[in-house]
Amino acid sequence: MIYDWSLRLEKKALIIFAKNPILGRVKTRIASDLGDAKALEIYSQLLKSVHLYSEMVPFLKLVYWDGGIPAKHPFIGNAYKHKLQLEGDLGEKMSSAFEEELKSYSSLCIIGTDCLELTTEIIKNAFEVLESQEAVIGPAVDGGYYLLGMNQNFPFLFQEMKWSSSSVFNDTIRKFEDHHLKYKILPLLNDVDTFEDYQLMLLKGYIS
Repeated sequence: MIYDWSLRLEKKALIIFAKNPILGRVKTRIASDLGDAKALEIYSQLLKSVHLYSEMVPFLKLVYWDGGIPAKHPFIGNAYKHKLQLEGDLGEKMSSAFEEELKSYSSLCIIGTDCLELTTEIIKNAFEVLESQEAVIGPAVDGGYYLLGMNQNFPFLFQEMKWSSSSVFNDTIRKFEDHHLKYKILPLLNDVDTFEDYQLMLLKGYIS
């Protein structure tokens, strides 16, 4: 895809949180069943999948890497910019990314690299939601979320959270409600975090 830099005038951007694909440092729960090499292979497939559905999103993509920016990755071209995640837990990292990028963009959505069922259309719909809502969220079957979008940073969404737990989505919704935010919920999708998740994606034909 050839990126049209005039699209930046629309002031929307997609943040992608990714990990440097290093042996022994990715998909550790899957690695406990299948080994580090297979876990790395699966994570590399996940990165390629994210590239496929993010490439057609008509906004700049900001790839925030954990563990350094890899020499080889699928996010090639001027439609993507590469940055490093700051130190801290997941919430602190996401809040920092929103705070930094909202200086330049009026609407942001953030995704990870774990959801093979995510599509270009769902991401585009999330940005459309932000034209009338303050936030948008995509729930994952495991109780987390695969996408979060906002027009301004709400740091309280990232504070006092039990990350990587089954309560993340519900706790976030509670915070939306407590602070009277206007929001919309996207379709429920599966992440790939465990061996069982991997088996499910195999059955559905999302992964090989």
